Amino acid sequence: MTDIKLFEFGPTRSARCRWTLLEAGLDFESFDKGAETVRAPELAAVHPIPKVPAATFDGKAPFESAAISTYIADLVPEKKLIGPSGTWAPALHDQWTAYVLTEMEAWLWSTVLNIGILPEAQRIDAVHEQNAGLFNAAPAVWRRR
Repeated sequence: MTDIKLFEFGPTRSARCRWTLLEAGLDFESFDKGAETVRAPELAAVHPIPKVPAATFDGKAPFESAAISTYIADLVPEKKLIGPSGTWAPALHDQWTAYVLTEMEAWLWSTVLNIGILPEAQRIDAVHEQNAGLFNAAPAVWRRR
């Protein structure tokens, strides 16, 4: 039995990890202090920035939602949440996960930062149109396959 703690806050990428844990059927402890989670010393002890999500698995502390979710899927191979190691399926999983995170989500995050997370004096309104164009161009790769 793995001792799992998920550092989370609802409207963040931590929802991916929670969903994967639930799909995996694994018991876990939730550490969620709302928006204050990122200021908690417990999170700072396991994440170098600190940001959510982060998790501990028997004291090991991965961060980044895709890495955490992939690790969870690997813990329960019988659930077939990810293809078996040594097959083509995990390579495709890693490829498309990385692609979506770098070629799509990055532009969304930049827009969110400049809409309301950064202080108003630091926001750059001009990035909205550029980010939308880059985000919308990314799915073209699927049409070419």
